[in-house]
Amino acid sequence: MKKYLVIGNPIEHSLSPVIHNYWMKKYNLTDNIYEKRKIEKKNLKNIINEMREENLVGVNVTVPFKKLIIPFLDELDPAAKETKSVNTLFKINNKIVGYNTDKPGFALTIKDLYPIKDVGNNNHLKKKLFLFLVREALRHRSFLHFSMTK
Repeated sequence: MKKYLVIGNPIEHSLSPVIHNYWMKKYNLTDNIYEKRKIEKKNLKNIINEMREENLVGVNVTVPFKKLIIPFLDELDPAAKETKSVNTLFKINNKIVGYNTDKPGFALTIKDLYPIKDVGNNNHLKKKLFLFLVREALRHRSFLHFSMTK
């Protein structure tokens, strides 16, 4: 059985297992399971050890551990290095690698929702545009959350 986790504290609210297990079942990945686990800071090294021993295939990391997990990892992807934040762990070539999928995911969402033309080197305009897009993305996210809970 291939086991995946989302870790955090609190974690009770996470819908990740419901979502991931749905898709695993839909695509007949019957030897996979995705669970959530509430942990404490002192348990971070144990999670990494479980991955090294191949008891866990992958782990999603949520608050408050996105930064705290970093010292236990062997490598970081470029987005994780830049943001100093990790939300996904995999074992690659016997190394536990931390990834940040939040940054590229957010950027793609903004790009898809609000395609814009190049604003050149106008940094002031870039900052104003970025703040506008963040506000709009959050507004859409709130709407999406509201729609899904109805």
